[in-house]
Amino acid sequence: MGTGDFCLSADLFAEAFPFHLVINRQLQVVQAGRSLLKHCPSLVIGGLFTAAFRVQRPDLKTDFTGICASRNKIFLIASLDVEDLYLKGQMMLDEARDCLYFIGSPWLHANTELKQFGLKLKDFALHDPAADFLFLFKSNRAALDDTTQLANRLREEKEWAQVTLGSIGDGVIATSTDGRVNYMNQTAEQMTGRAHTEVKGQRLEAVLNLVDEITRHSHADFLAKALEDKEPVPMPTPSLLLQADGEAHVVEGVLTPILDGQGGTHGMVIVFHDISDRQHLIRQLEFHSTHDHLTNLPNRMLLYDRATQSIAQARRHIEQVALMFLDLDRFKTINDSLGHQIGDQLLKLVAGRLSSVVRETDTVCRLGGDEFVILISEIDQCDFVGQVAEKVLDVLRAPFHVSGYVLTISASIGVSKFPEDADDVNRLLKHADLAMYQAKTRGRNNIQFFDRSMDQRAESRLSLENSLRLALKRDELQLYFQPKLAIASGRLTGFEALLRWHSREHGTVPPDRFIPIAEETGLIVPIGEWVINEACRQVSEWRQAGFSETPVAVNISLIQLTRVDLEKVLVDALHRNQLTPDLIELEFTESVLLQDFEMAMDVLQRLHGLGFTLTIDDFGVGYSSLNYLNRLPIDVLKIDRSFVNGACEDRDAEAIVRAVVNLSHDLDICVIAEGCETEQQLNYLKQIACDQVQGYLISRPMPAEEITPFLEADYLYEKCVELDD
Repeated sequence: MGTGDFCLSADLFAEAFPFHLVINRQLQVVQAGRSLLKHCPSLVIGGLFTAAFRVQRPDLKTDFTGICASRNKIFLIASLDVEDLYLKGQMMLDEARDCLYFIGSPWLHANTELKQFGLKLKDFALHDPAADFLFLFKSNRAALDDTTQLANRLREEKEWAQVTLGSIGDGVIATSTDGRVNYMNQTAEQMTGRAHTEVKGQRLEAVLNLVDEITRHSHADFLAKALEDKEPVPMPTPSLLLQADGEAHVVEGVLTPILDGQGGTHGMVIVFHDISDRQHLIRQLEFHSTHDHLTNLPNRMLLYDRATQSIAQARRHIEQVALMFLDLDRFKTINDSLGHQIGDQLLKLVAGRLSSVVRETDTVCRLGGDEFVILISEIDQCDFVGQVAEKVLDVLRAPFHVSGYVLTISASIGVSKFPEDADDVNRLLKHADLAMYQAKTRGRNNIQFFDRSMDQRAESRLSLENSLRLALKRDELQLYFQPKLAIASGRLTGFEALLRWHSREHGTVPPDRFIPIAEETGLIVPIGEWVINEACRQVSEWRQAGFSETPVAVNISLIQLTRVDLEKVLVDALHRNQLTPDLIELEFTESVLLQDFEMAMDVLQRLHGLGFTLTIDDFGVGYSSLNYLNRLPIDVLKIDRSFVNGACEDRDAEAIVRAVVNLSHDLDICVIAEGCETEQQLNYLKQIACDQVQGYLISRPMPAEEITPFLEADYLYEKCVELDD
């Protein structure tokens, strides 16, 4: 069908329906509305529909057959010329003329201004089919009286418009100049809950009961004022349309006067549609952007917003604001052992209990993991924050029942206050976090208030961490060696390699200061690899110097134990220095082994199979479970210095040391007593048949160049021999 075959006047149709399209079987545009032709350069009469638009919904193949076969007759098409401009309307097939009619109305994204598209409100004055129909009827009344042919044509167009109005998804109401309803389409009837025959002649505000969505104040005054204006006016946003039965819908729309061409009006057309689902989705998205998805508590973003407002209010009213940073103690153990599903349920229950002990004006927030923050505002009593913190600890003491498990948990709490600790949210949160870590170090399940010394310690720790990251590159690390002797013979049995750090900025740093930092930051991995390689290099150097081969023990951390390449690092170091595995002993603390016993047992069995001697260090200070000794491939057990020091003065300590030695011998495990400092202790250890000894009585840890006397073939520790005498 060519452009000349369409029976209706193209000019009349384009003016009356500014957003319509007529498409033939080849998807050529036969006719188009004036607004589309004006604002869509790619739209050409006789050109392809797909050159100017794409079908956004429904999802179908864009051809004549595909469109006709679609069950969904309401289409949303997008302009390829004007970004974010869409047309929503009915796609109807005219079988007689073998073409498709599309009568649409603009559909813009929320908060999009018309001026972004180069459009003005008057461009939409007649965009809706209801207004189009009234325009046709009134502007052609004289022609209907004078010309039968024109009357027939307009009657057809009226009928066609009525069908269109009855099928579109927008509500349409037309009024007279005095604001009385004279037309409603089917959608408007459904949305207002009133029938057209029932409301015809009633005042618009009585039929279209619009109120403000938030305040519920009536928009009746706006409707009355809109009748007086001669330009399209959008509905107030947000608006609620109340039905006769009380049901409410969030709506948006436009009120358009029907102009008579001489500066007057014939009435008004109101076009509106339900956006309740869209508003619900928007609110859901807004909620999820400011709340934790698991607990539905406010998240970090909302916390910052509320804390900022609370601080501003506190400045005006000379009040205090407090942040309580809360971390659940040993939550990771529950999560790892029982699974994340149990852990998530526990977090939800914790969130509920925390919310139950604060005021409505306070905010409980989840930062992530097992970390929570409580914002307390409007504080007018000095001890109020401490009271709330104690309530938090109390409410968490009761057991939690989760999926058949009875779980107990505690919390470490750090508190910082405005204005004494910080004057902005970031520093307030930072200081509360520092105080929480102080609570962790003081045994957990307690409350710590921030003080300036915490900030100084944090800065010192950060400086130490930064220097430690450079220690390997600067060659600041060094191995010291402490001898181990056989008590019975006084002969050297080996050394323990102990790490020392001589920092350029901090001087000699004790291991108990930098080792925890290395483990927390993961630096223990490269440092531990350096220790293994350096120990192997030193043993090889002693051998080349002609000394007898003496084993050296190195300490292995939990992080190293869990790495898949530990075996490779050890084997490569041995091959590089041409050593056998029996010359490198590996020491593990019992707490490291029991973190994940099954994993540890698997790794230790492989290492033992390679020929490495395996030692449990600091035995007695951790879980002290003798049960696992016969399950793990352990060769050596080192009794912690605290038991050795107390054995000569404390009967309980003496009994423990004696029992450990006897049990170890029954299991064919060698026993080393570490921390031996007096001859009395050495004598006692020999009496209970302890195998080896290590401590300051024998020697302090020394650098490699000072350890030579112990390597001499005739070395003998005489005090051991004297004990026999």
